[in-house]
Formats: sequence, structure tokens, C-alpha cells
Amino acid sequence: MFFIWLIFLSSLKPATADADSLRGLLRSQLGRVERWPWGIKLLLPFLVVTVLWWLVSWPLTYWELLPRSVSLGQRTGQALLVGLGSYLAGKFLIVGALALNLVSSYVFFGRHPFWPQLEEISRRLLAPLQFLPLRIGRIDFAPLLGIALVLLIAHCAENGIKTPPRKDKAGRSQPPLVHIPGLVEIYQGIAK
Repeated sequence: MFFIWLIFLSSLKPATADADSLRGLLRSQLGRVERWPWGIKLLLPFLVVTVLWWLVSWPLTYWELLPRSVSLGQRTGQALLVGLGSYLAGKFLIVGALALNLVSSYVFFGRHPFWPQLEEISRRLLAPLQFLPLRIGRIDFAPLLGIALVLLIAHCAENGIKTPPRKDKAGRSQPPLVHIPGLVEIYQGIAK
């Protein structure tokens, strides 16, 4: 999870001088990867986690920690879903950054270079919401809406979207109006 967070930060970091502390941390941990284009860096967690899960699933299946896969395609599908699920680890980083930005916009924490970098990262994360009138007086609700949206999207990606079960006039159960499976349900469906 740490390296996924570093890759997210590396993709969102402000374009400031090379001597700043965030860039130094990212270069020391990520090496050459830190200099790659942001699009390739964002694909990296998916690719690495997919390959790692595919390789690790063989011994886990042998040790009976995972159910046996029927086919190679089934195992590959599971690995792809786990790779997609790796992006859900970023929700904690995004929520933390937006929460810190919300607090730092009302409380002065000093002149450390971390705070302008955090403000720039939060501005980039909240860019899709900039057209909404979320500022009332001195209060900015954009970070709160951003946090809520990140948590909602992550929850829906994990668990899917389902409306409650319905009953017809005779009391018989009807299927829900909306049933969009999440990653967990898709993984369970592939495992069968």
C-alpha cells in the first residue's frame, strides 16, 4: 500500500523546484519510476498487483488458502480484479489529504513547505468539482464533498450498487430494480 500511495503522490505532486522534500522522498523511494510520465505511473499499480497476484495465487491454491481455479482464464480474471482493487488503497490517502487540507485552510500550521504542496495536491484532486458553487462566505465545502465522493465511489466499486429487494402484490420476492455488482461479487462469481 505504501508504494501505491507513493505512486499516487508522484502523479499528483506539484511541479515545483527539484529540491523540495516531497520530490526527494519520492525519488529516494521510487527511483527512476518517479520520473516516468504520470499516465504510466497510474497504470503501474494495476500491472504490478495483477502479475503478483497471478503468481502468488498458485502457492496459495496449493496450500488450500484459496479455492481451486477451474481454468487459467479464471485465475487471470481474478488477478485482473485484484489489480483493479489495488486502486482502492488510494482512498485513504485521498481522504487524508483532503481532510488535512480542510483543517489547514482554517488553522495556521506554520510555513513548512509541506502545506503548499498539500494545497496543490488537494486542488488537483478537487479539480472536477471546481465548477460547483461550494464556497459559502469563507467556508469551502469542496473538500467535504470530495471526501464523501471518494468514500462513496470506493464503497460502490467494492460492494456494487443494489436496490432493496421488492415484493409483488402477492408477496412474492422480485429481483431488485438495480443490481450492479462490485469487485467482491465479481471475484466471487469468477471463483465459482
